[in-house]
Amino acid sequence: MAVFVIQPVFHDPEELKQDPDLYAITDAGRPAREDWVAFVCPSRDEYRRRRVESIVSTVARLEPEGISLDFIRFFAYWEMIRPDRDPASIPNTCFCASCLERFSRETGLRLPPGLEASQAARWIEARHPGEWTAWKCRLISSMVEDVVRRTRQVRPGLRVNLHAVPWRADDFGGAIRRIVAQGFAALSKLTDYISPMCYSAMLHRNPAWISSVVKDLEARAACPILPSIQVKAHYPADMPLDAAGFEACLRAALAPPSAGVVFWSWDLIEKAPEAKRAIKRCLRAARSGPNI
Repeated sequence: MAVFVIQPVFHDPEELKQDPDLYAITDAGRPAREDWVAFVCPSRDEYRRRRVESIVSTVARLEPEGISLDFIRFFAYWEMIRPDRDPASIPNTCFCASCLERFSRETGLRLPPGLEASQAARWIEARHPGEWTAWKCRLISSMVEDVVRRTRQVRPGLRVNLHAVPWRADDFGGAIRRIVAQGFAALSKLTDYISPMCYSAMLHRNPAWISSVVKDLEARAACPILPSIQVKAHYPADMPLDAAGFEACLRAALAPPSAGVVFWSWDLIEKAPEAKRAIKRCLRAARSGPNI
């Protein structure tokens, strides 16, 4: 059995407890945290080096067939962002001093001196939103590049999957790039799979939406798309997900051009005999198609 090890990157509550200065800062000037989600600023070089070395150490010790990179993006509690959400209400990050200095240095764009985080956010949005988004995306892709290069030095042939926020190109005003900075044209050239987390019950979406996310991503990516689907309802406000609903989601996830499916999570399948039966039925129907 091939084993992939999931490696969270910028969601790091324990590190933030030890050093709150590492928090990403929102456009409202507040630390990037909501419920259980707490994000480190992606521009901090020392943290990035430590995180890369930790992932390399894990790969060297466990010798997995692959790694699955999670939270390798800017902050968003996307699990609570439903279809009717106003894009302007989604927090944007990061406007800490480190990001503002690095953005200015690497783009040559000078910000007025003395701006607070919220003021800097308004200034950038009004004058240089495109440059800001492109810079954020480069920051994330460079982290993926560093992780892939270093891990494959210790384990050649290591396969790399990347967890993607399940937003299509135009969803929420282009938030997949503008907010979380996942630019799939670049990221897909560094990884073996992109895995959008298509949790339909959580996000109040129908099964057909899962296939639409896969098709949207496949049109922009240079690697196979491997959607992840929800097995059971998780949050109290999730839509109901019964056996028939799960099977509809599974069939949508396996529809071309999907490269297969990931289940969230395996322990829930173990507790759900009806889910196992649905998986068997779909496997029989898809023997000559995608993998599972």
